[in-house]
Amino acid sequence: MVKLIVSDMDGTLLDDNKNLPSNFEEVYKQLQNRNINFVIASGRPSYSLRYEFVNLKHNIIFIADNGAYLGTKPTASILGSIDFKEIECIIEEVRKQPELNLIICTDTIAYIENKDWDFFTTAYQYYKNLAMADSLDFVADSILKIAIHNSNKWGNELPDTFKPLEDKLNFSLSGDHWLDIMPKGINKGAALQKLQSTLNVTKDETMVFGDFLNDLEMMQEAKYSYAMKNAHPKIIETANFLAPKNTESGVTQTIIDQVLNK
Repeated sequence: MVKLIVSDMDGTLLDDNKNLPSNFEEVYKQLQNRNINFVIASGRPSYSLRYEFVNLKHNIIFIADNGAYLGTKPTASILGSIDFKEIECIIEEVRKQPELNLIICTDTIAYIENKDWDFFTTAYQYYKNLAMADSLDFVADSILKIAIHNSNKWGNELPDTFKPLEDKLNFSLSGDHWLDIMPKGINKGAALQKLQSTLNVTKDETMVFGDFLNDLEMMQEAKYSYAMKNAHPKIIETANFLAPKNTESGVTQTIIDQVLNK
């Protein structure tokens, strides 16, 4: 019996225009009535996730910043943070490459130092509390994640300049253009493990949905792991099942077929 359902946002629950499925609210209400916990697991920060569901009365649990944040406001846990000294060399490297732009993510706000309006507009889709700074060197808040946007697509390999940092930080592609960097050991799967333990829910009682490489660890923590039909090949290979595309309301349709109508 499924007791916990976890879904990624972009490319998974949301369609390509960043809209929730039209039947999401009704499906969510039915899950509430059955005491099935629903979780959003995203690379987005918690405040942006709350914004997406602000008009819905809910107790959705958020795994945000790719696993660095877990819970609901105000009862939430920060599962990891980055020492600024660990990312100084990354900031300097990004500044050298015009196709790259960097976002420093804290629990309450995200900072960029690029004054380009097009990039601000791109970043604002995911980071609703976004501030431009003359320099990122001043950031003293606890850093949950940094995100690097590449106007070109990232390749399959981590850039050589970042590889020496792999023993201290976790690097994960969250989209063709986004590279997310978290504290070592922080990912969606680790956060899901902690949540399962807190709720006393097993892998056999967990259903997850994802589409990209930052969902990889999460796929391994559920018996009912669903890759979206539009997912990265490695996610499809790792998942136990296939769901319809995100543009076909694949998450809610699968929940209806495999949970609510069972």
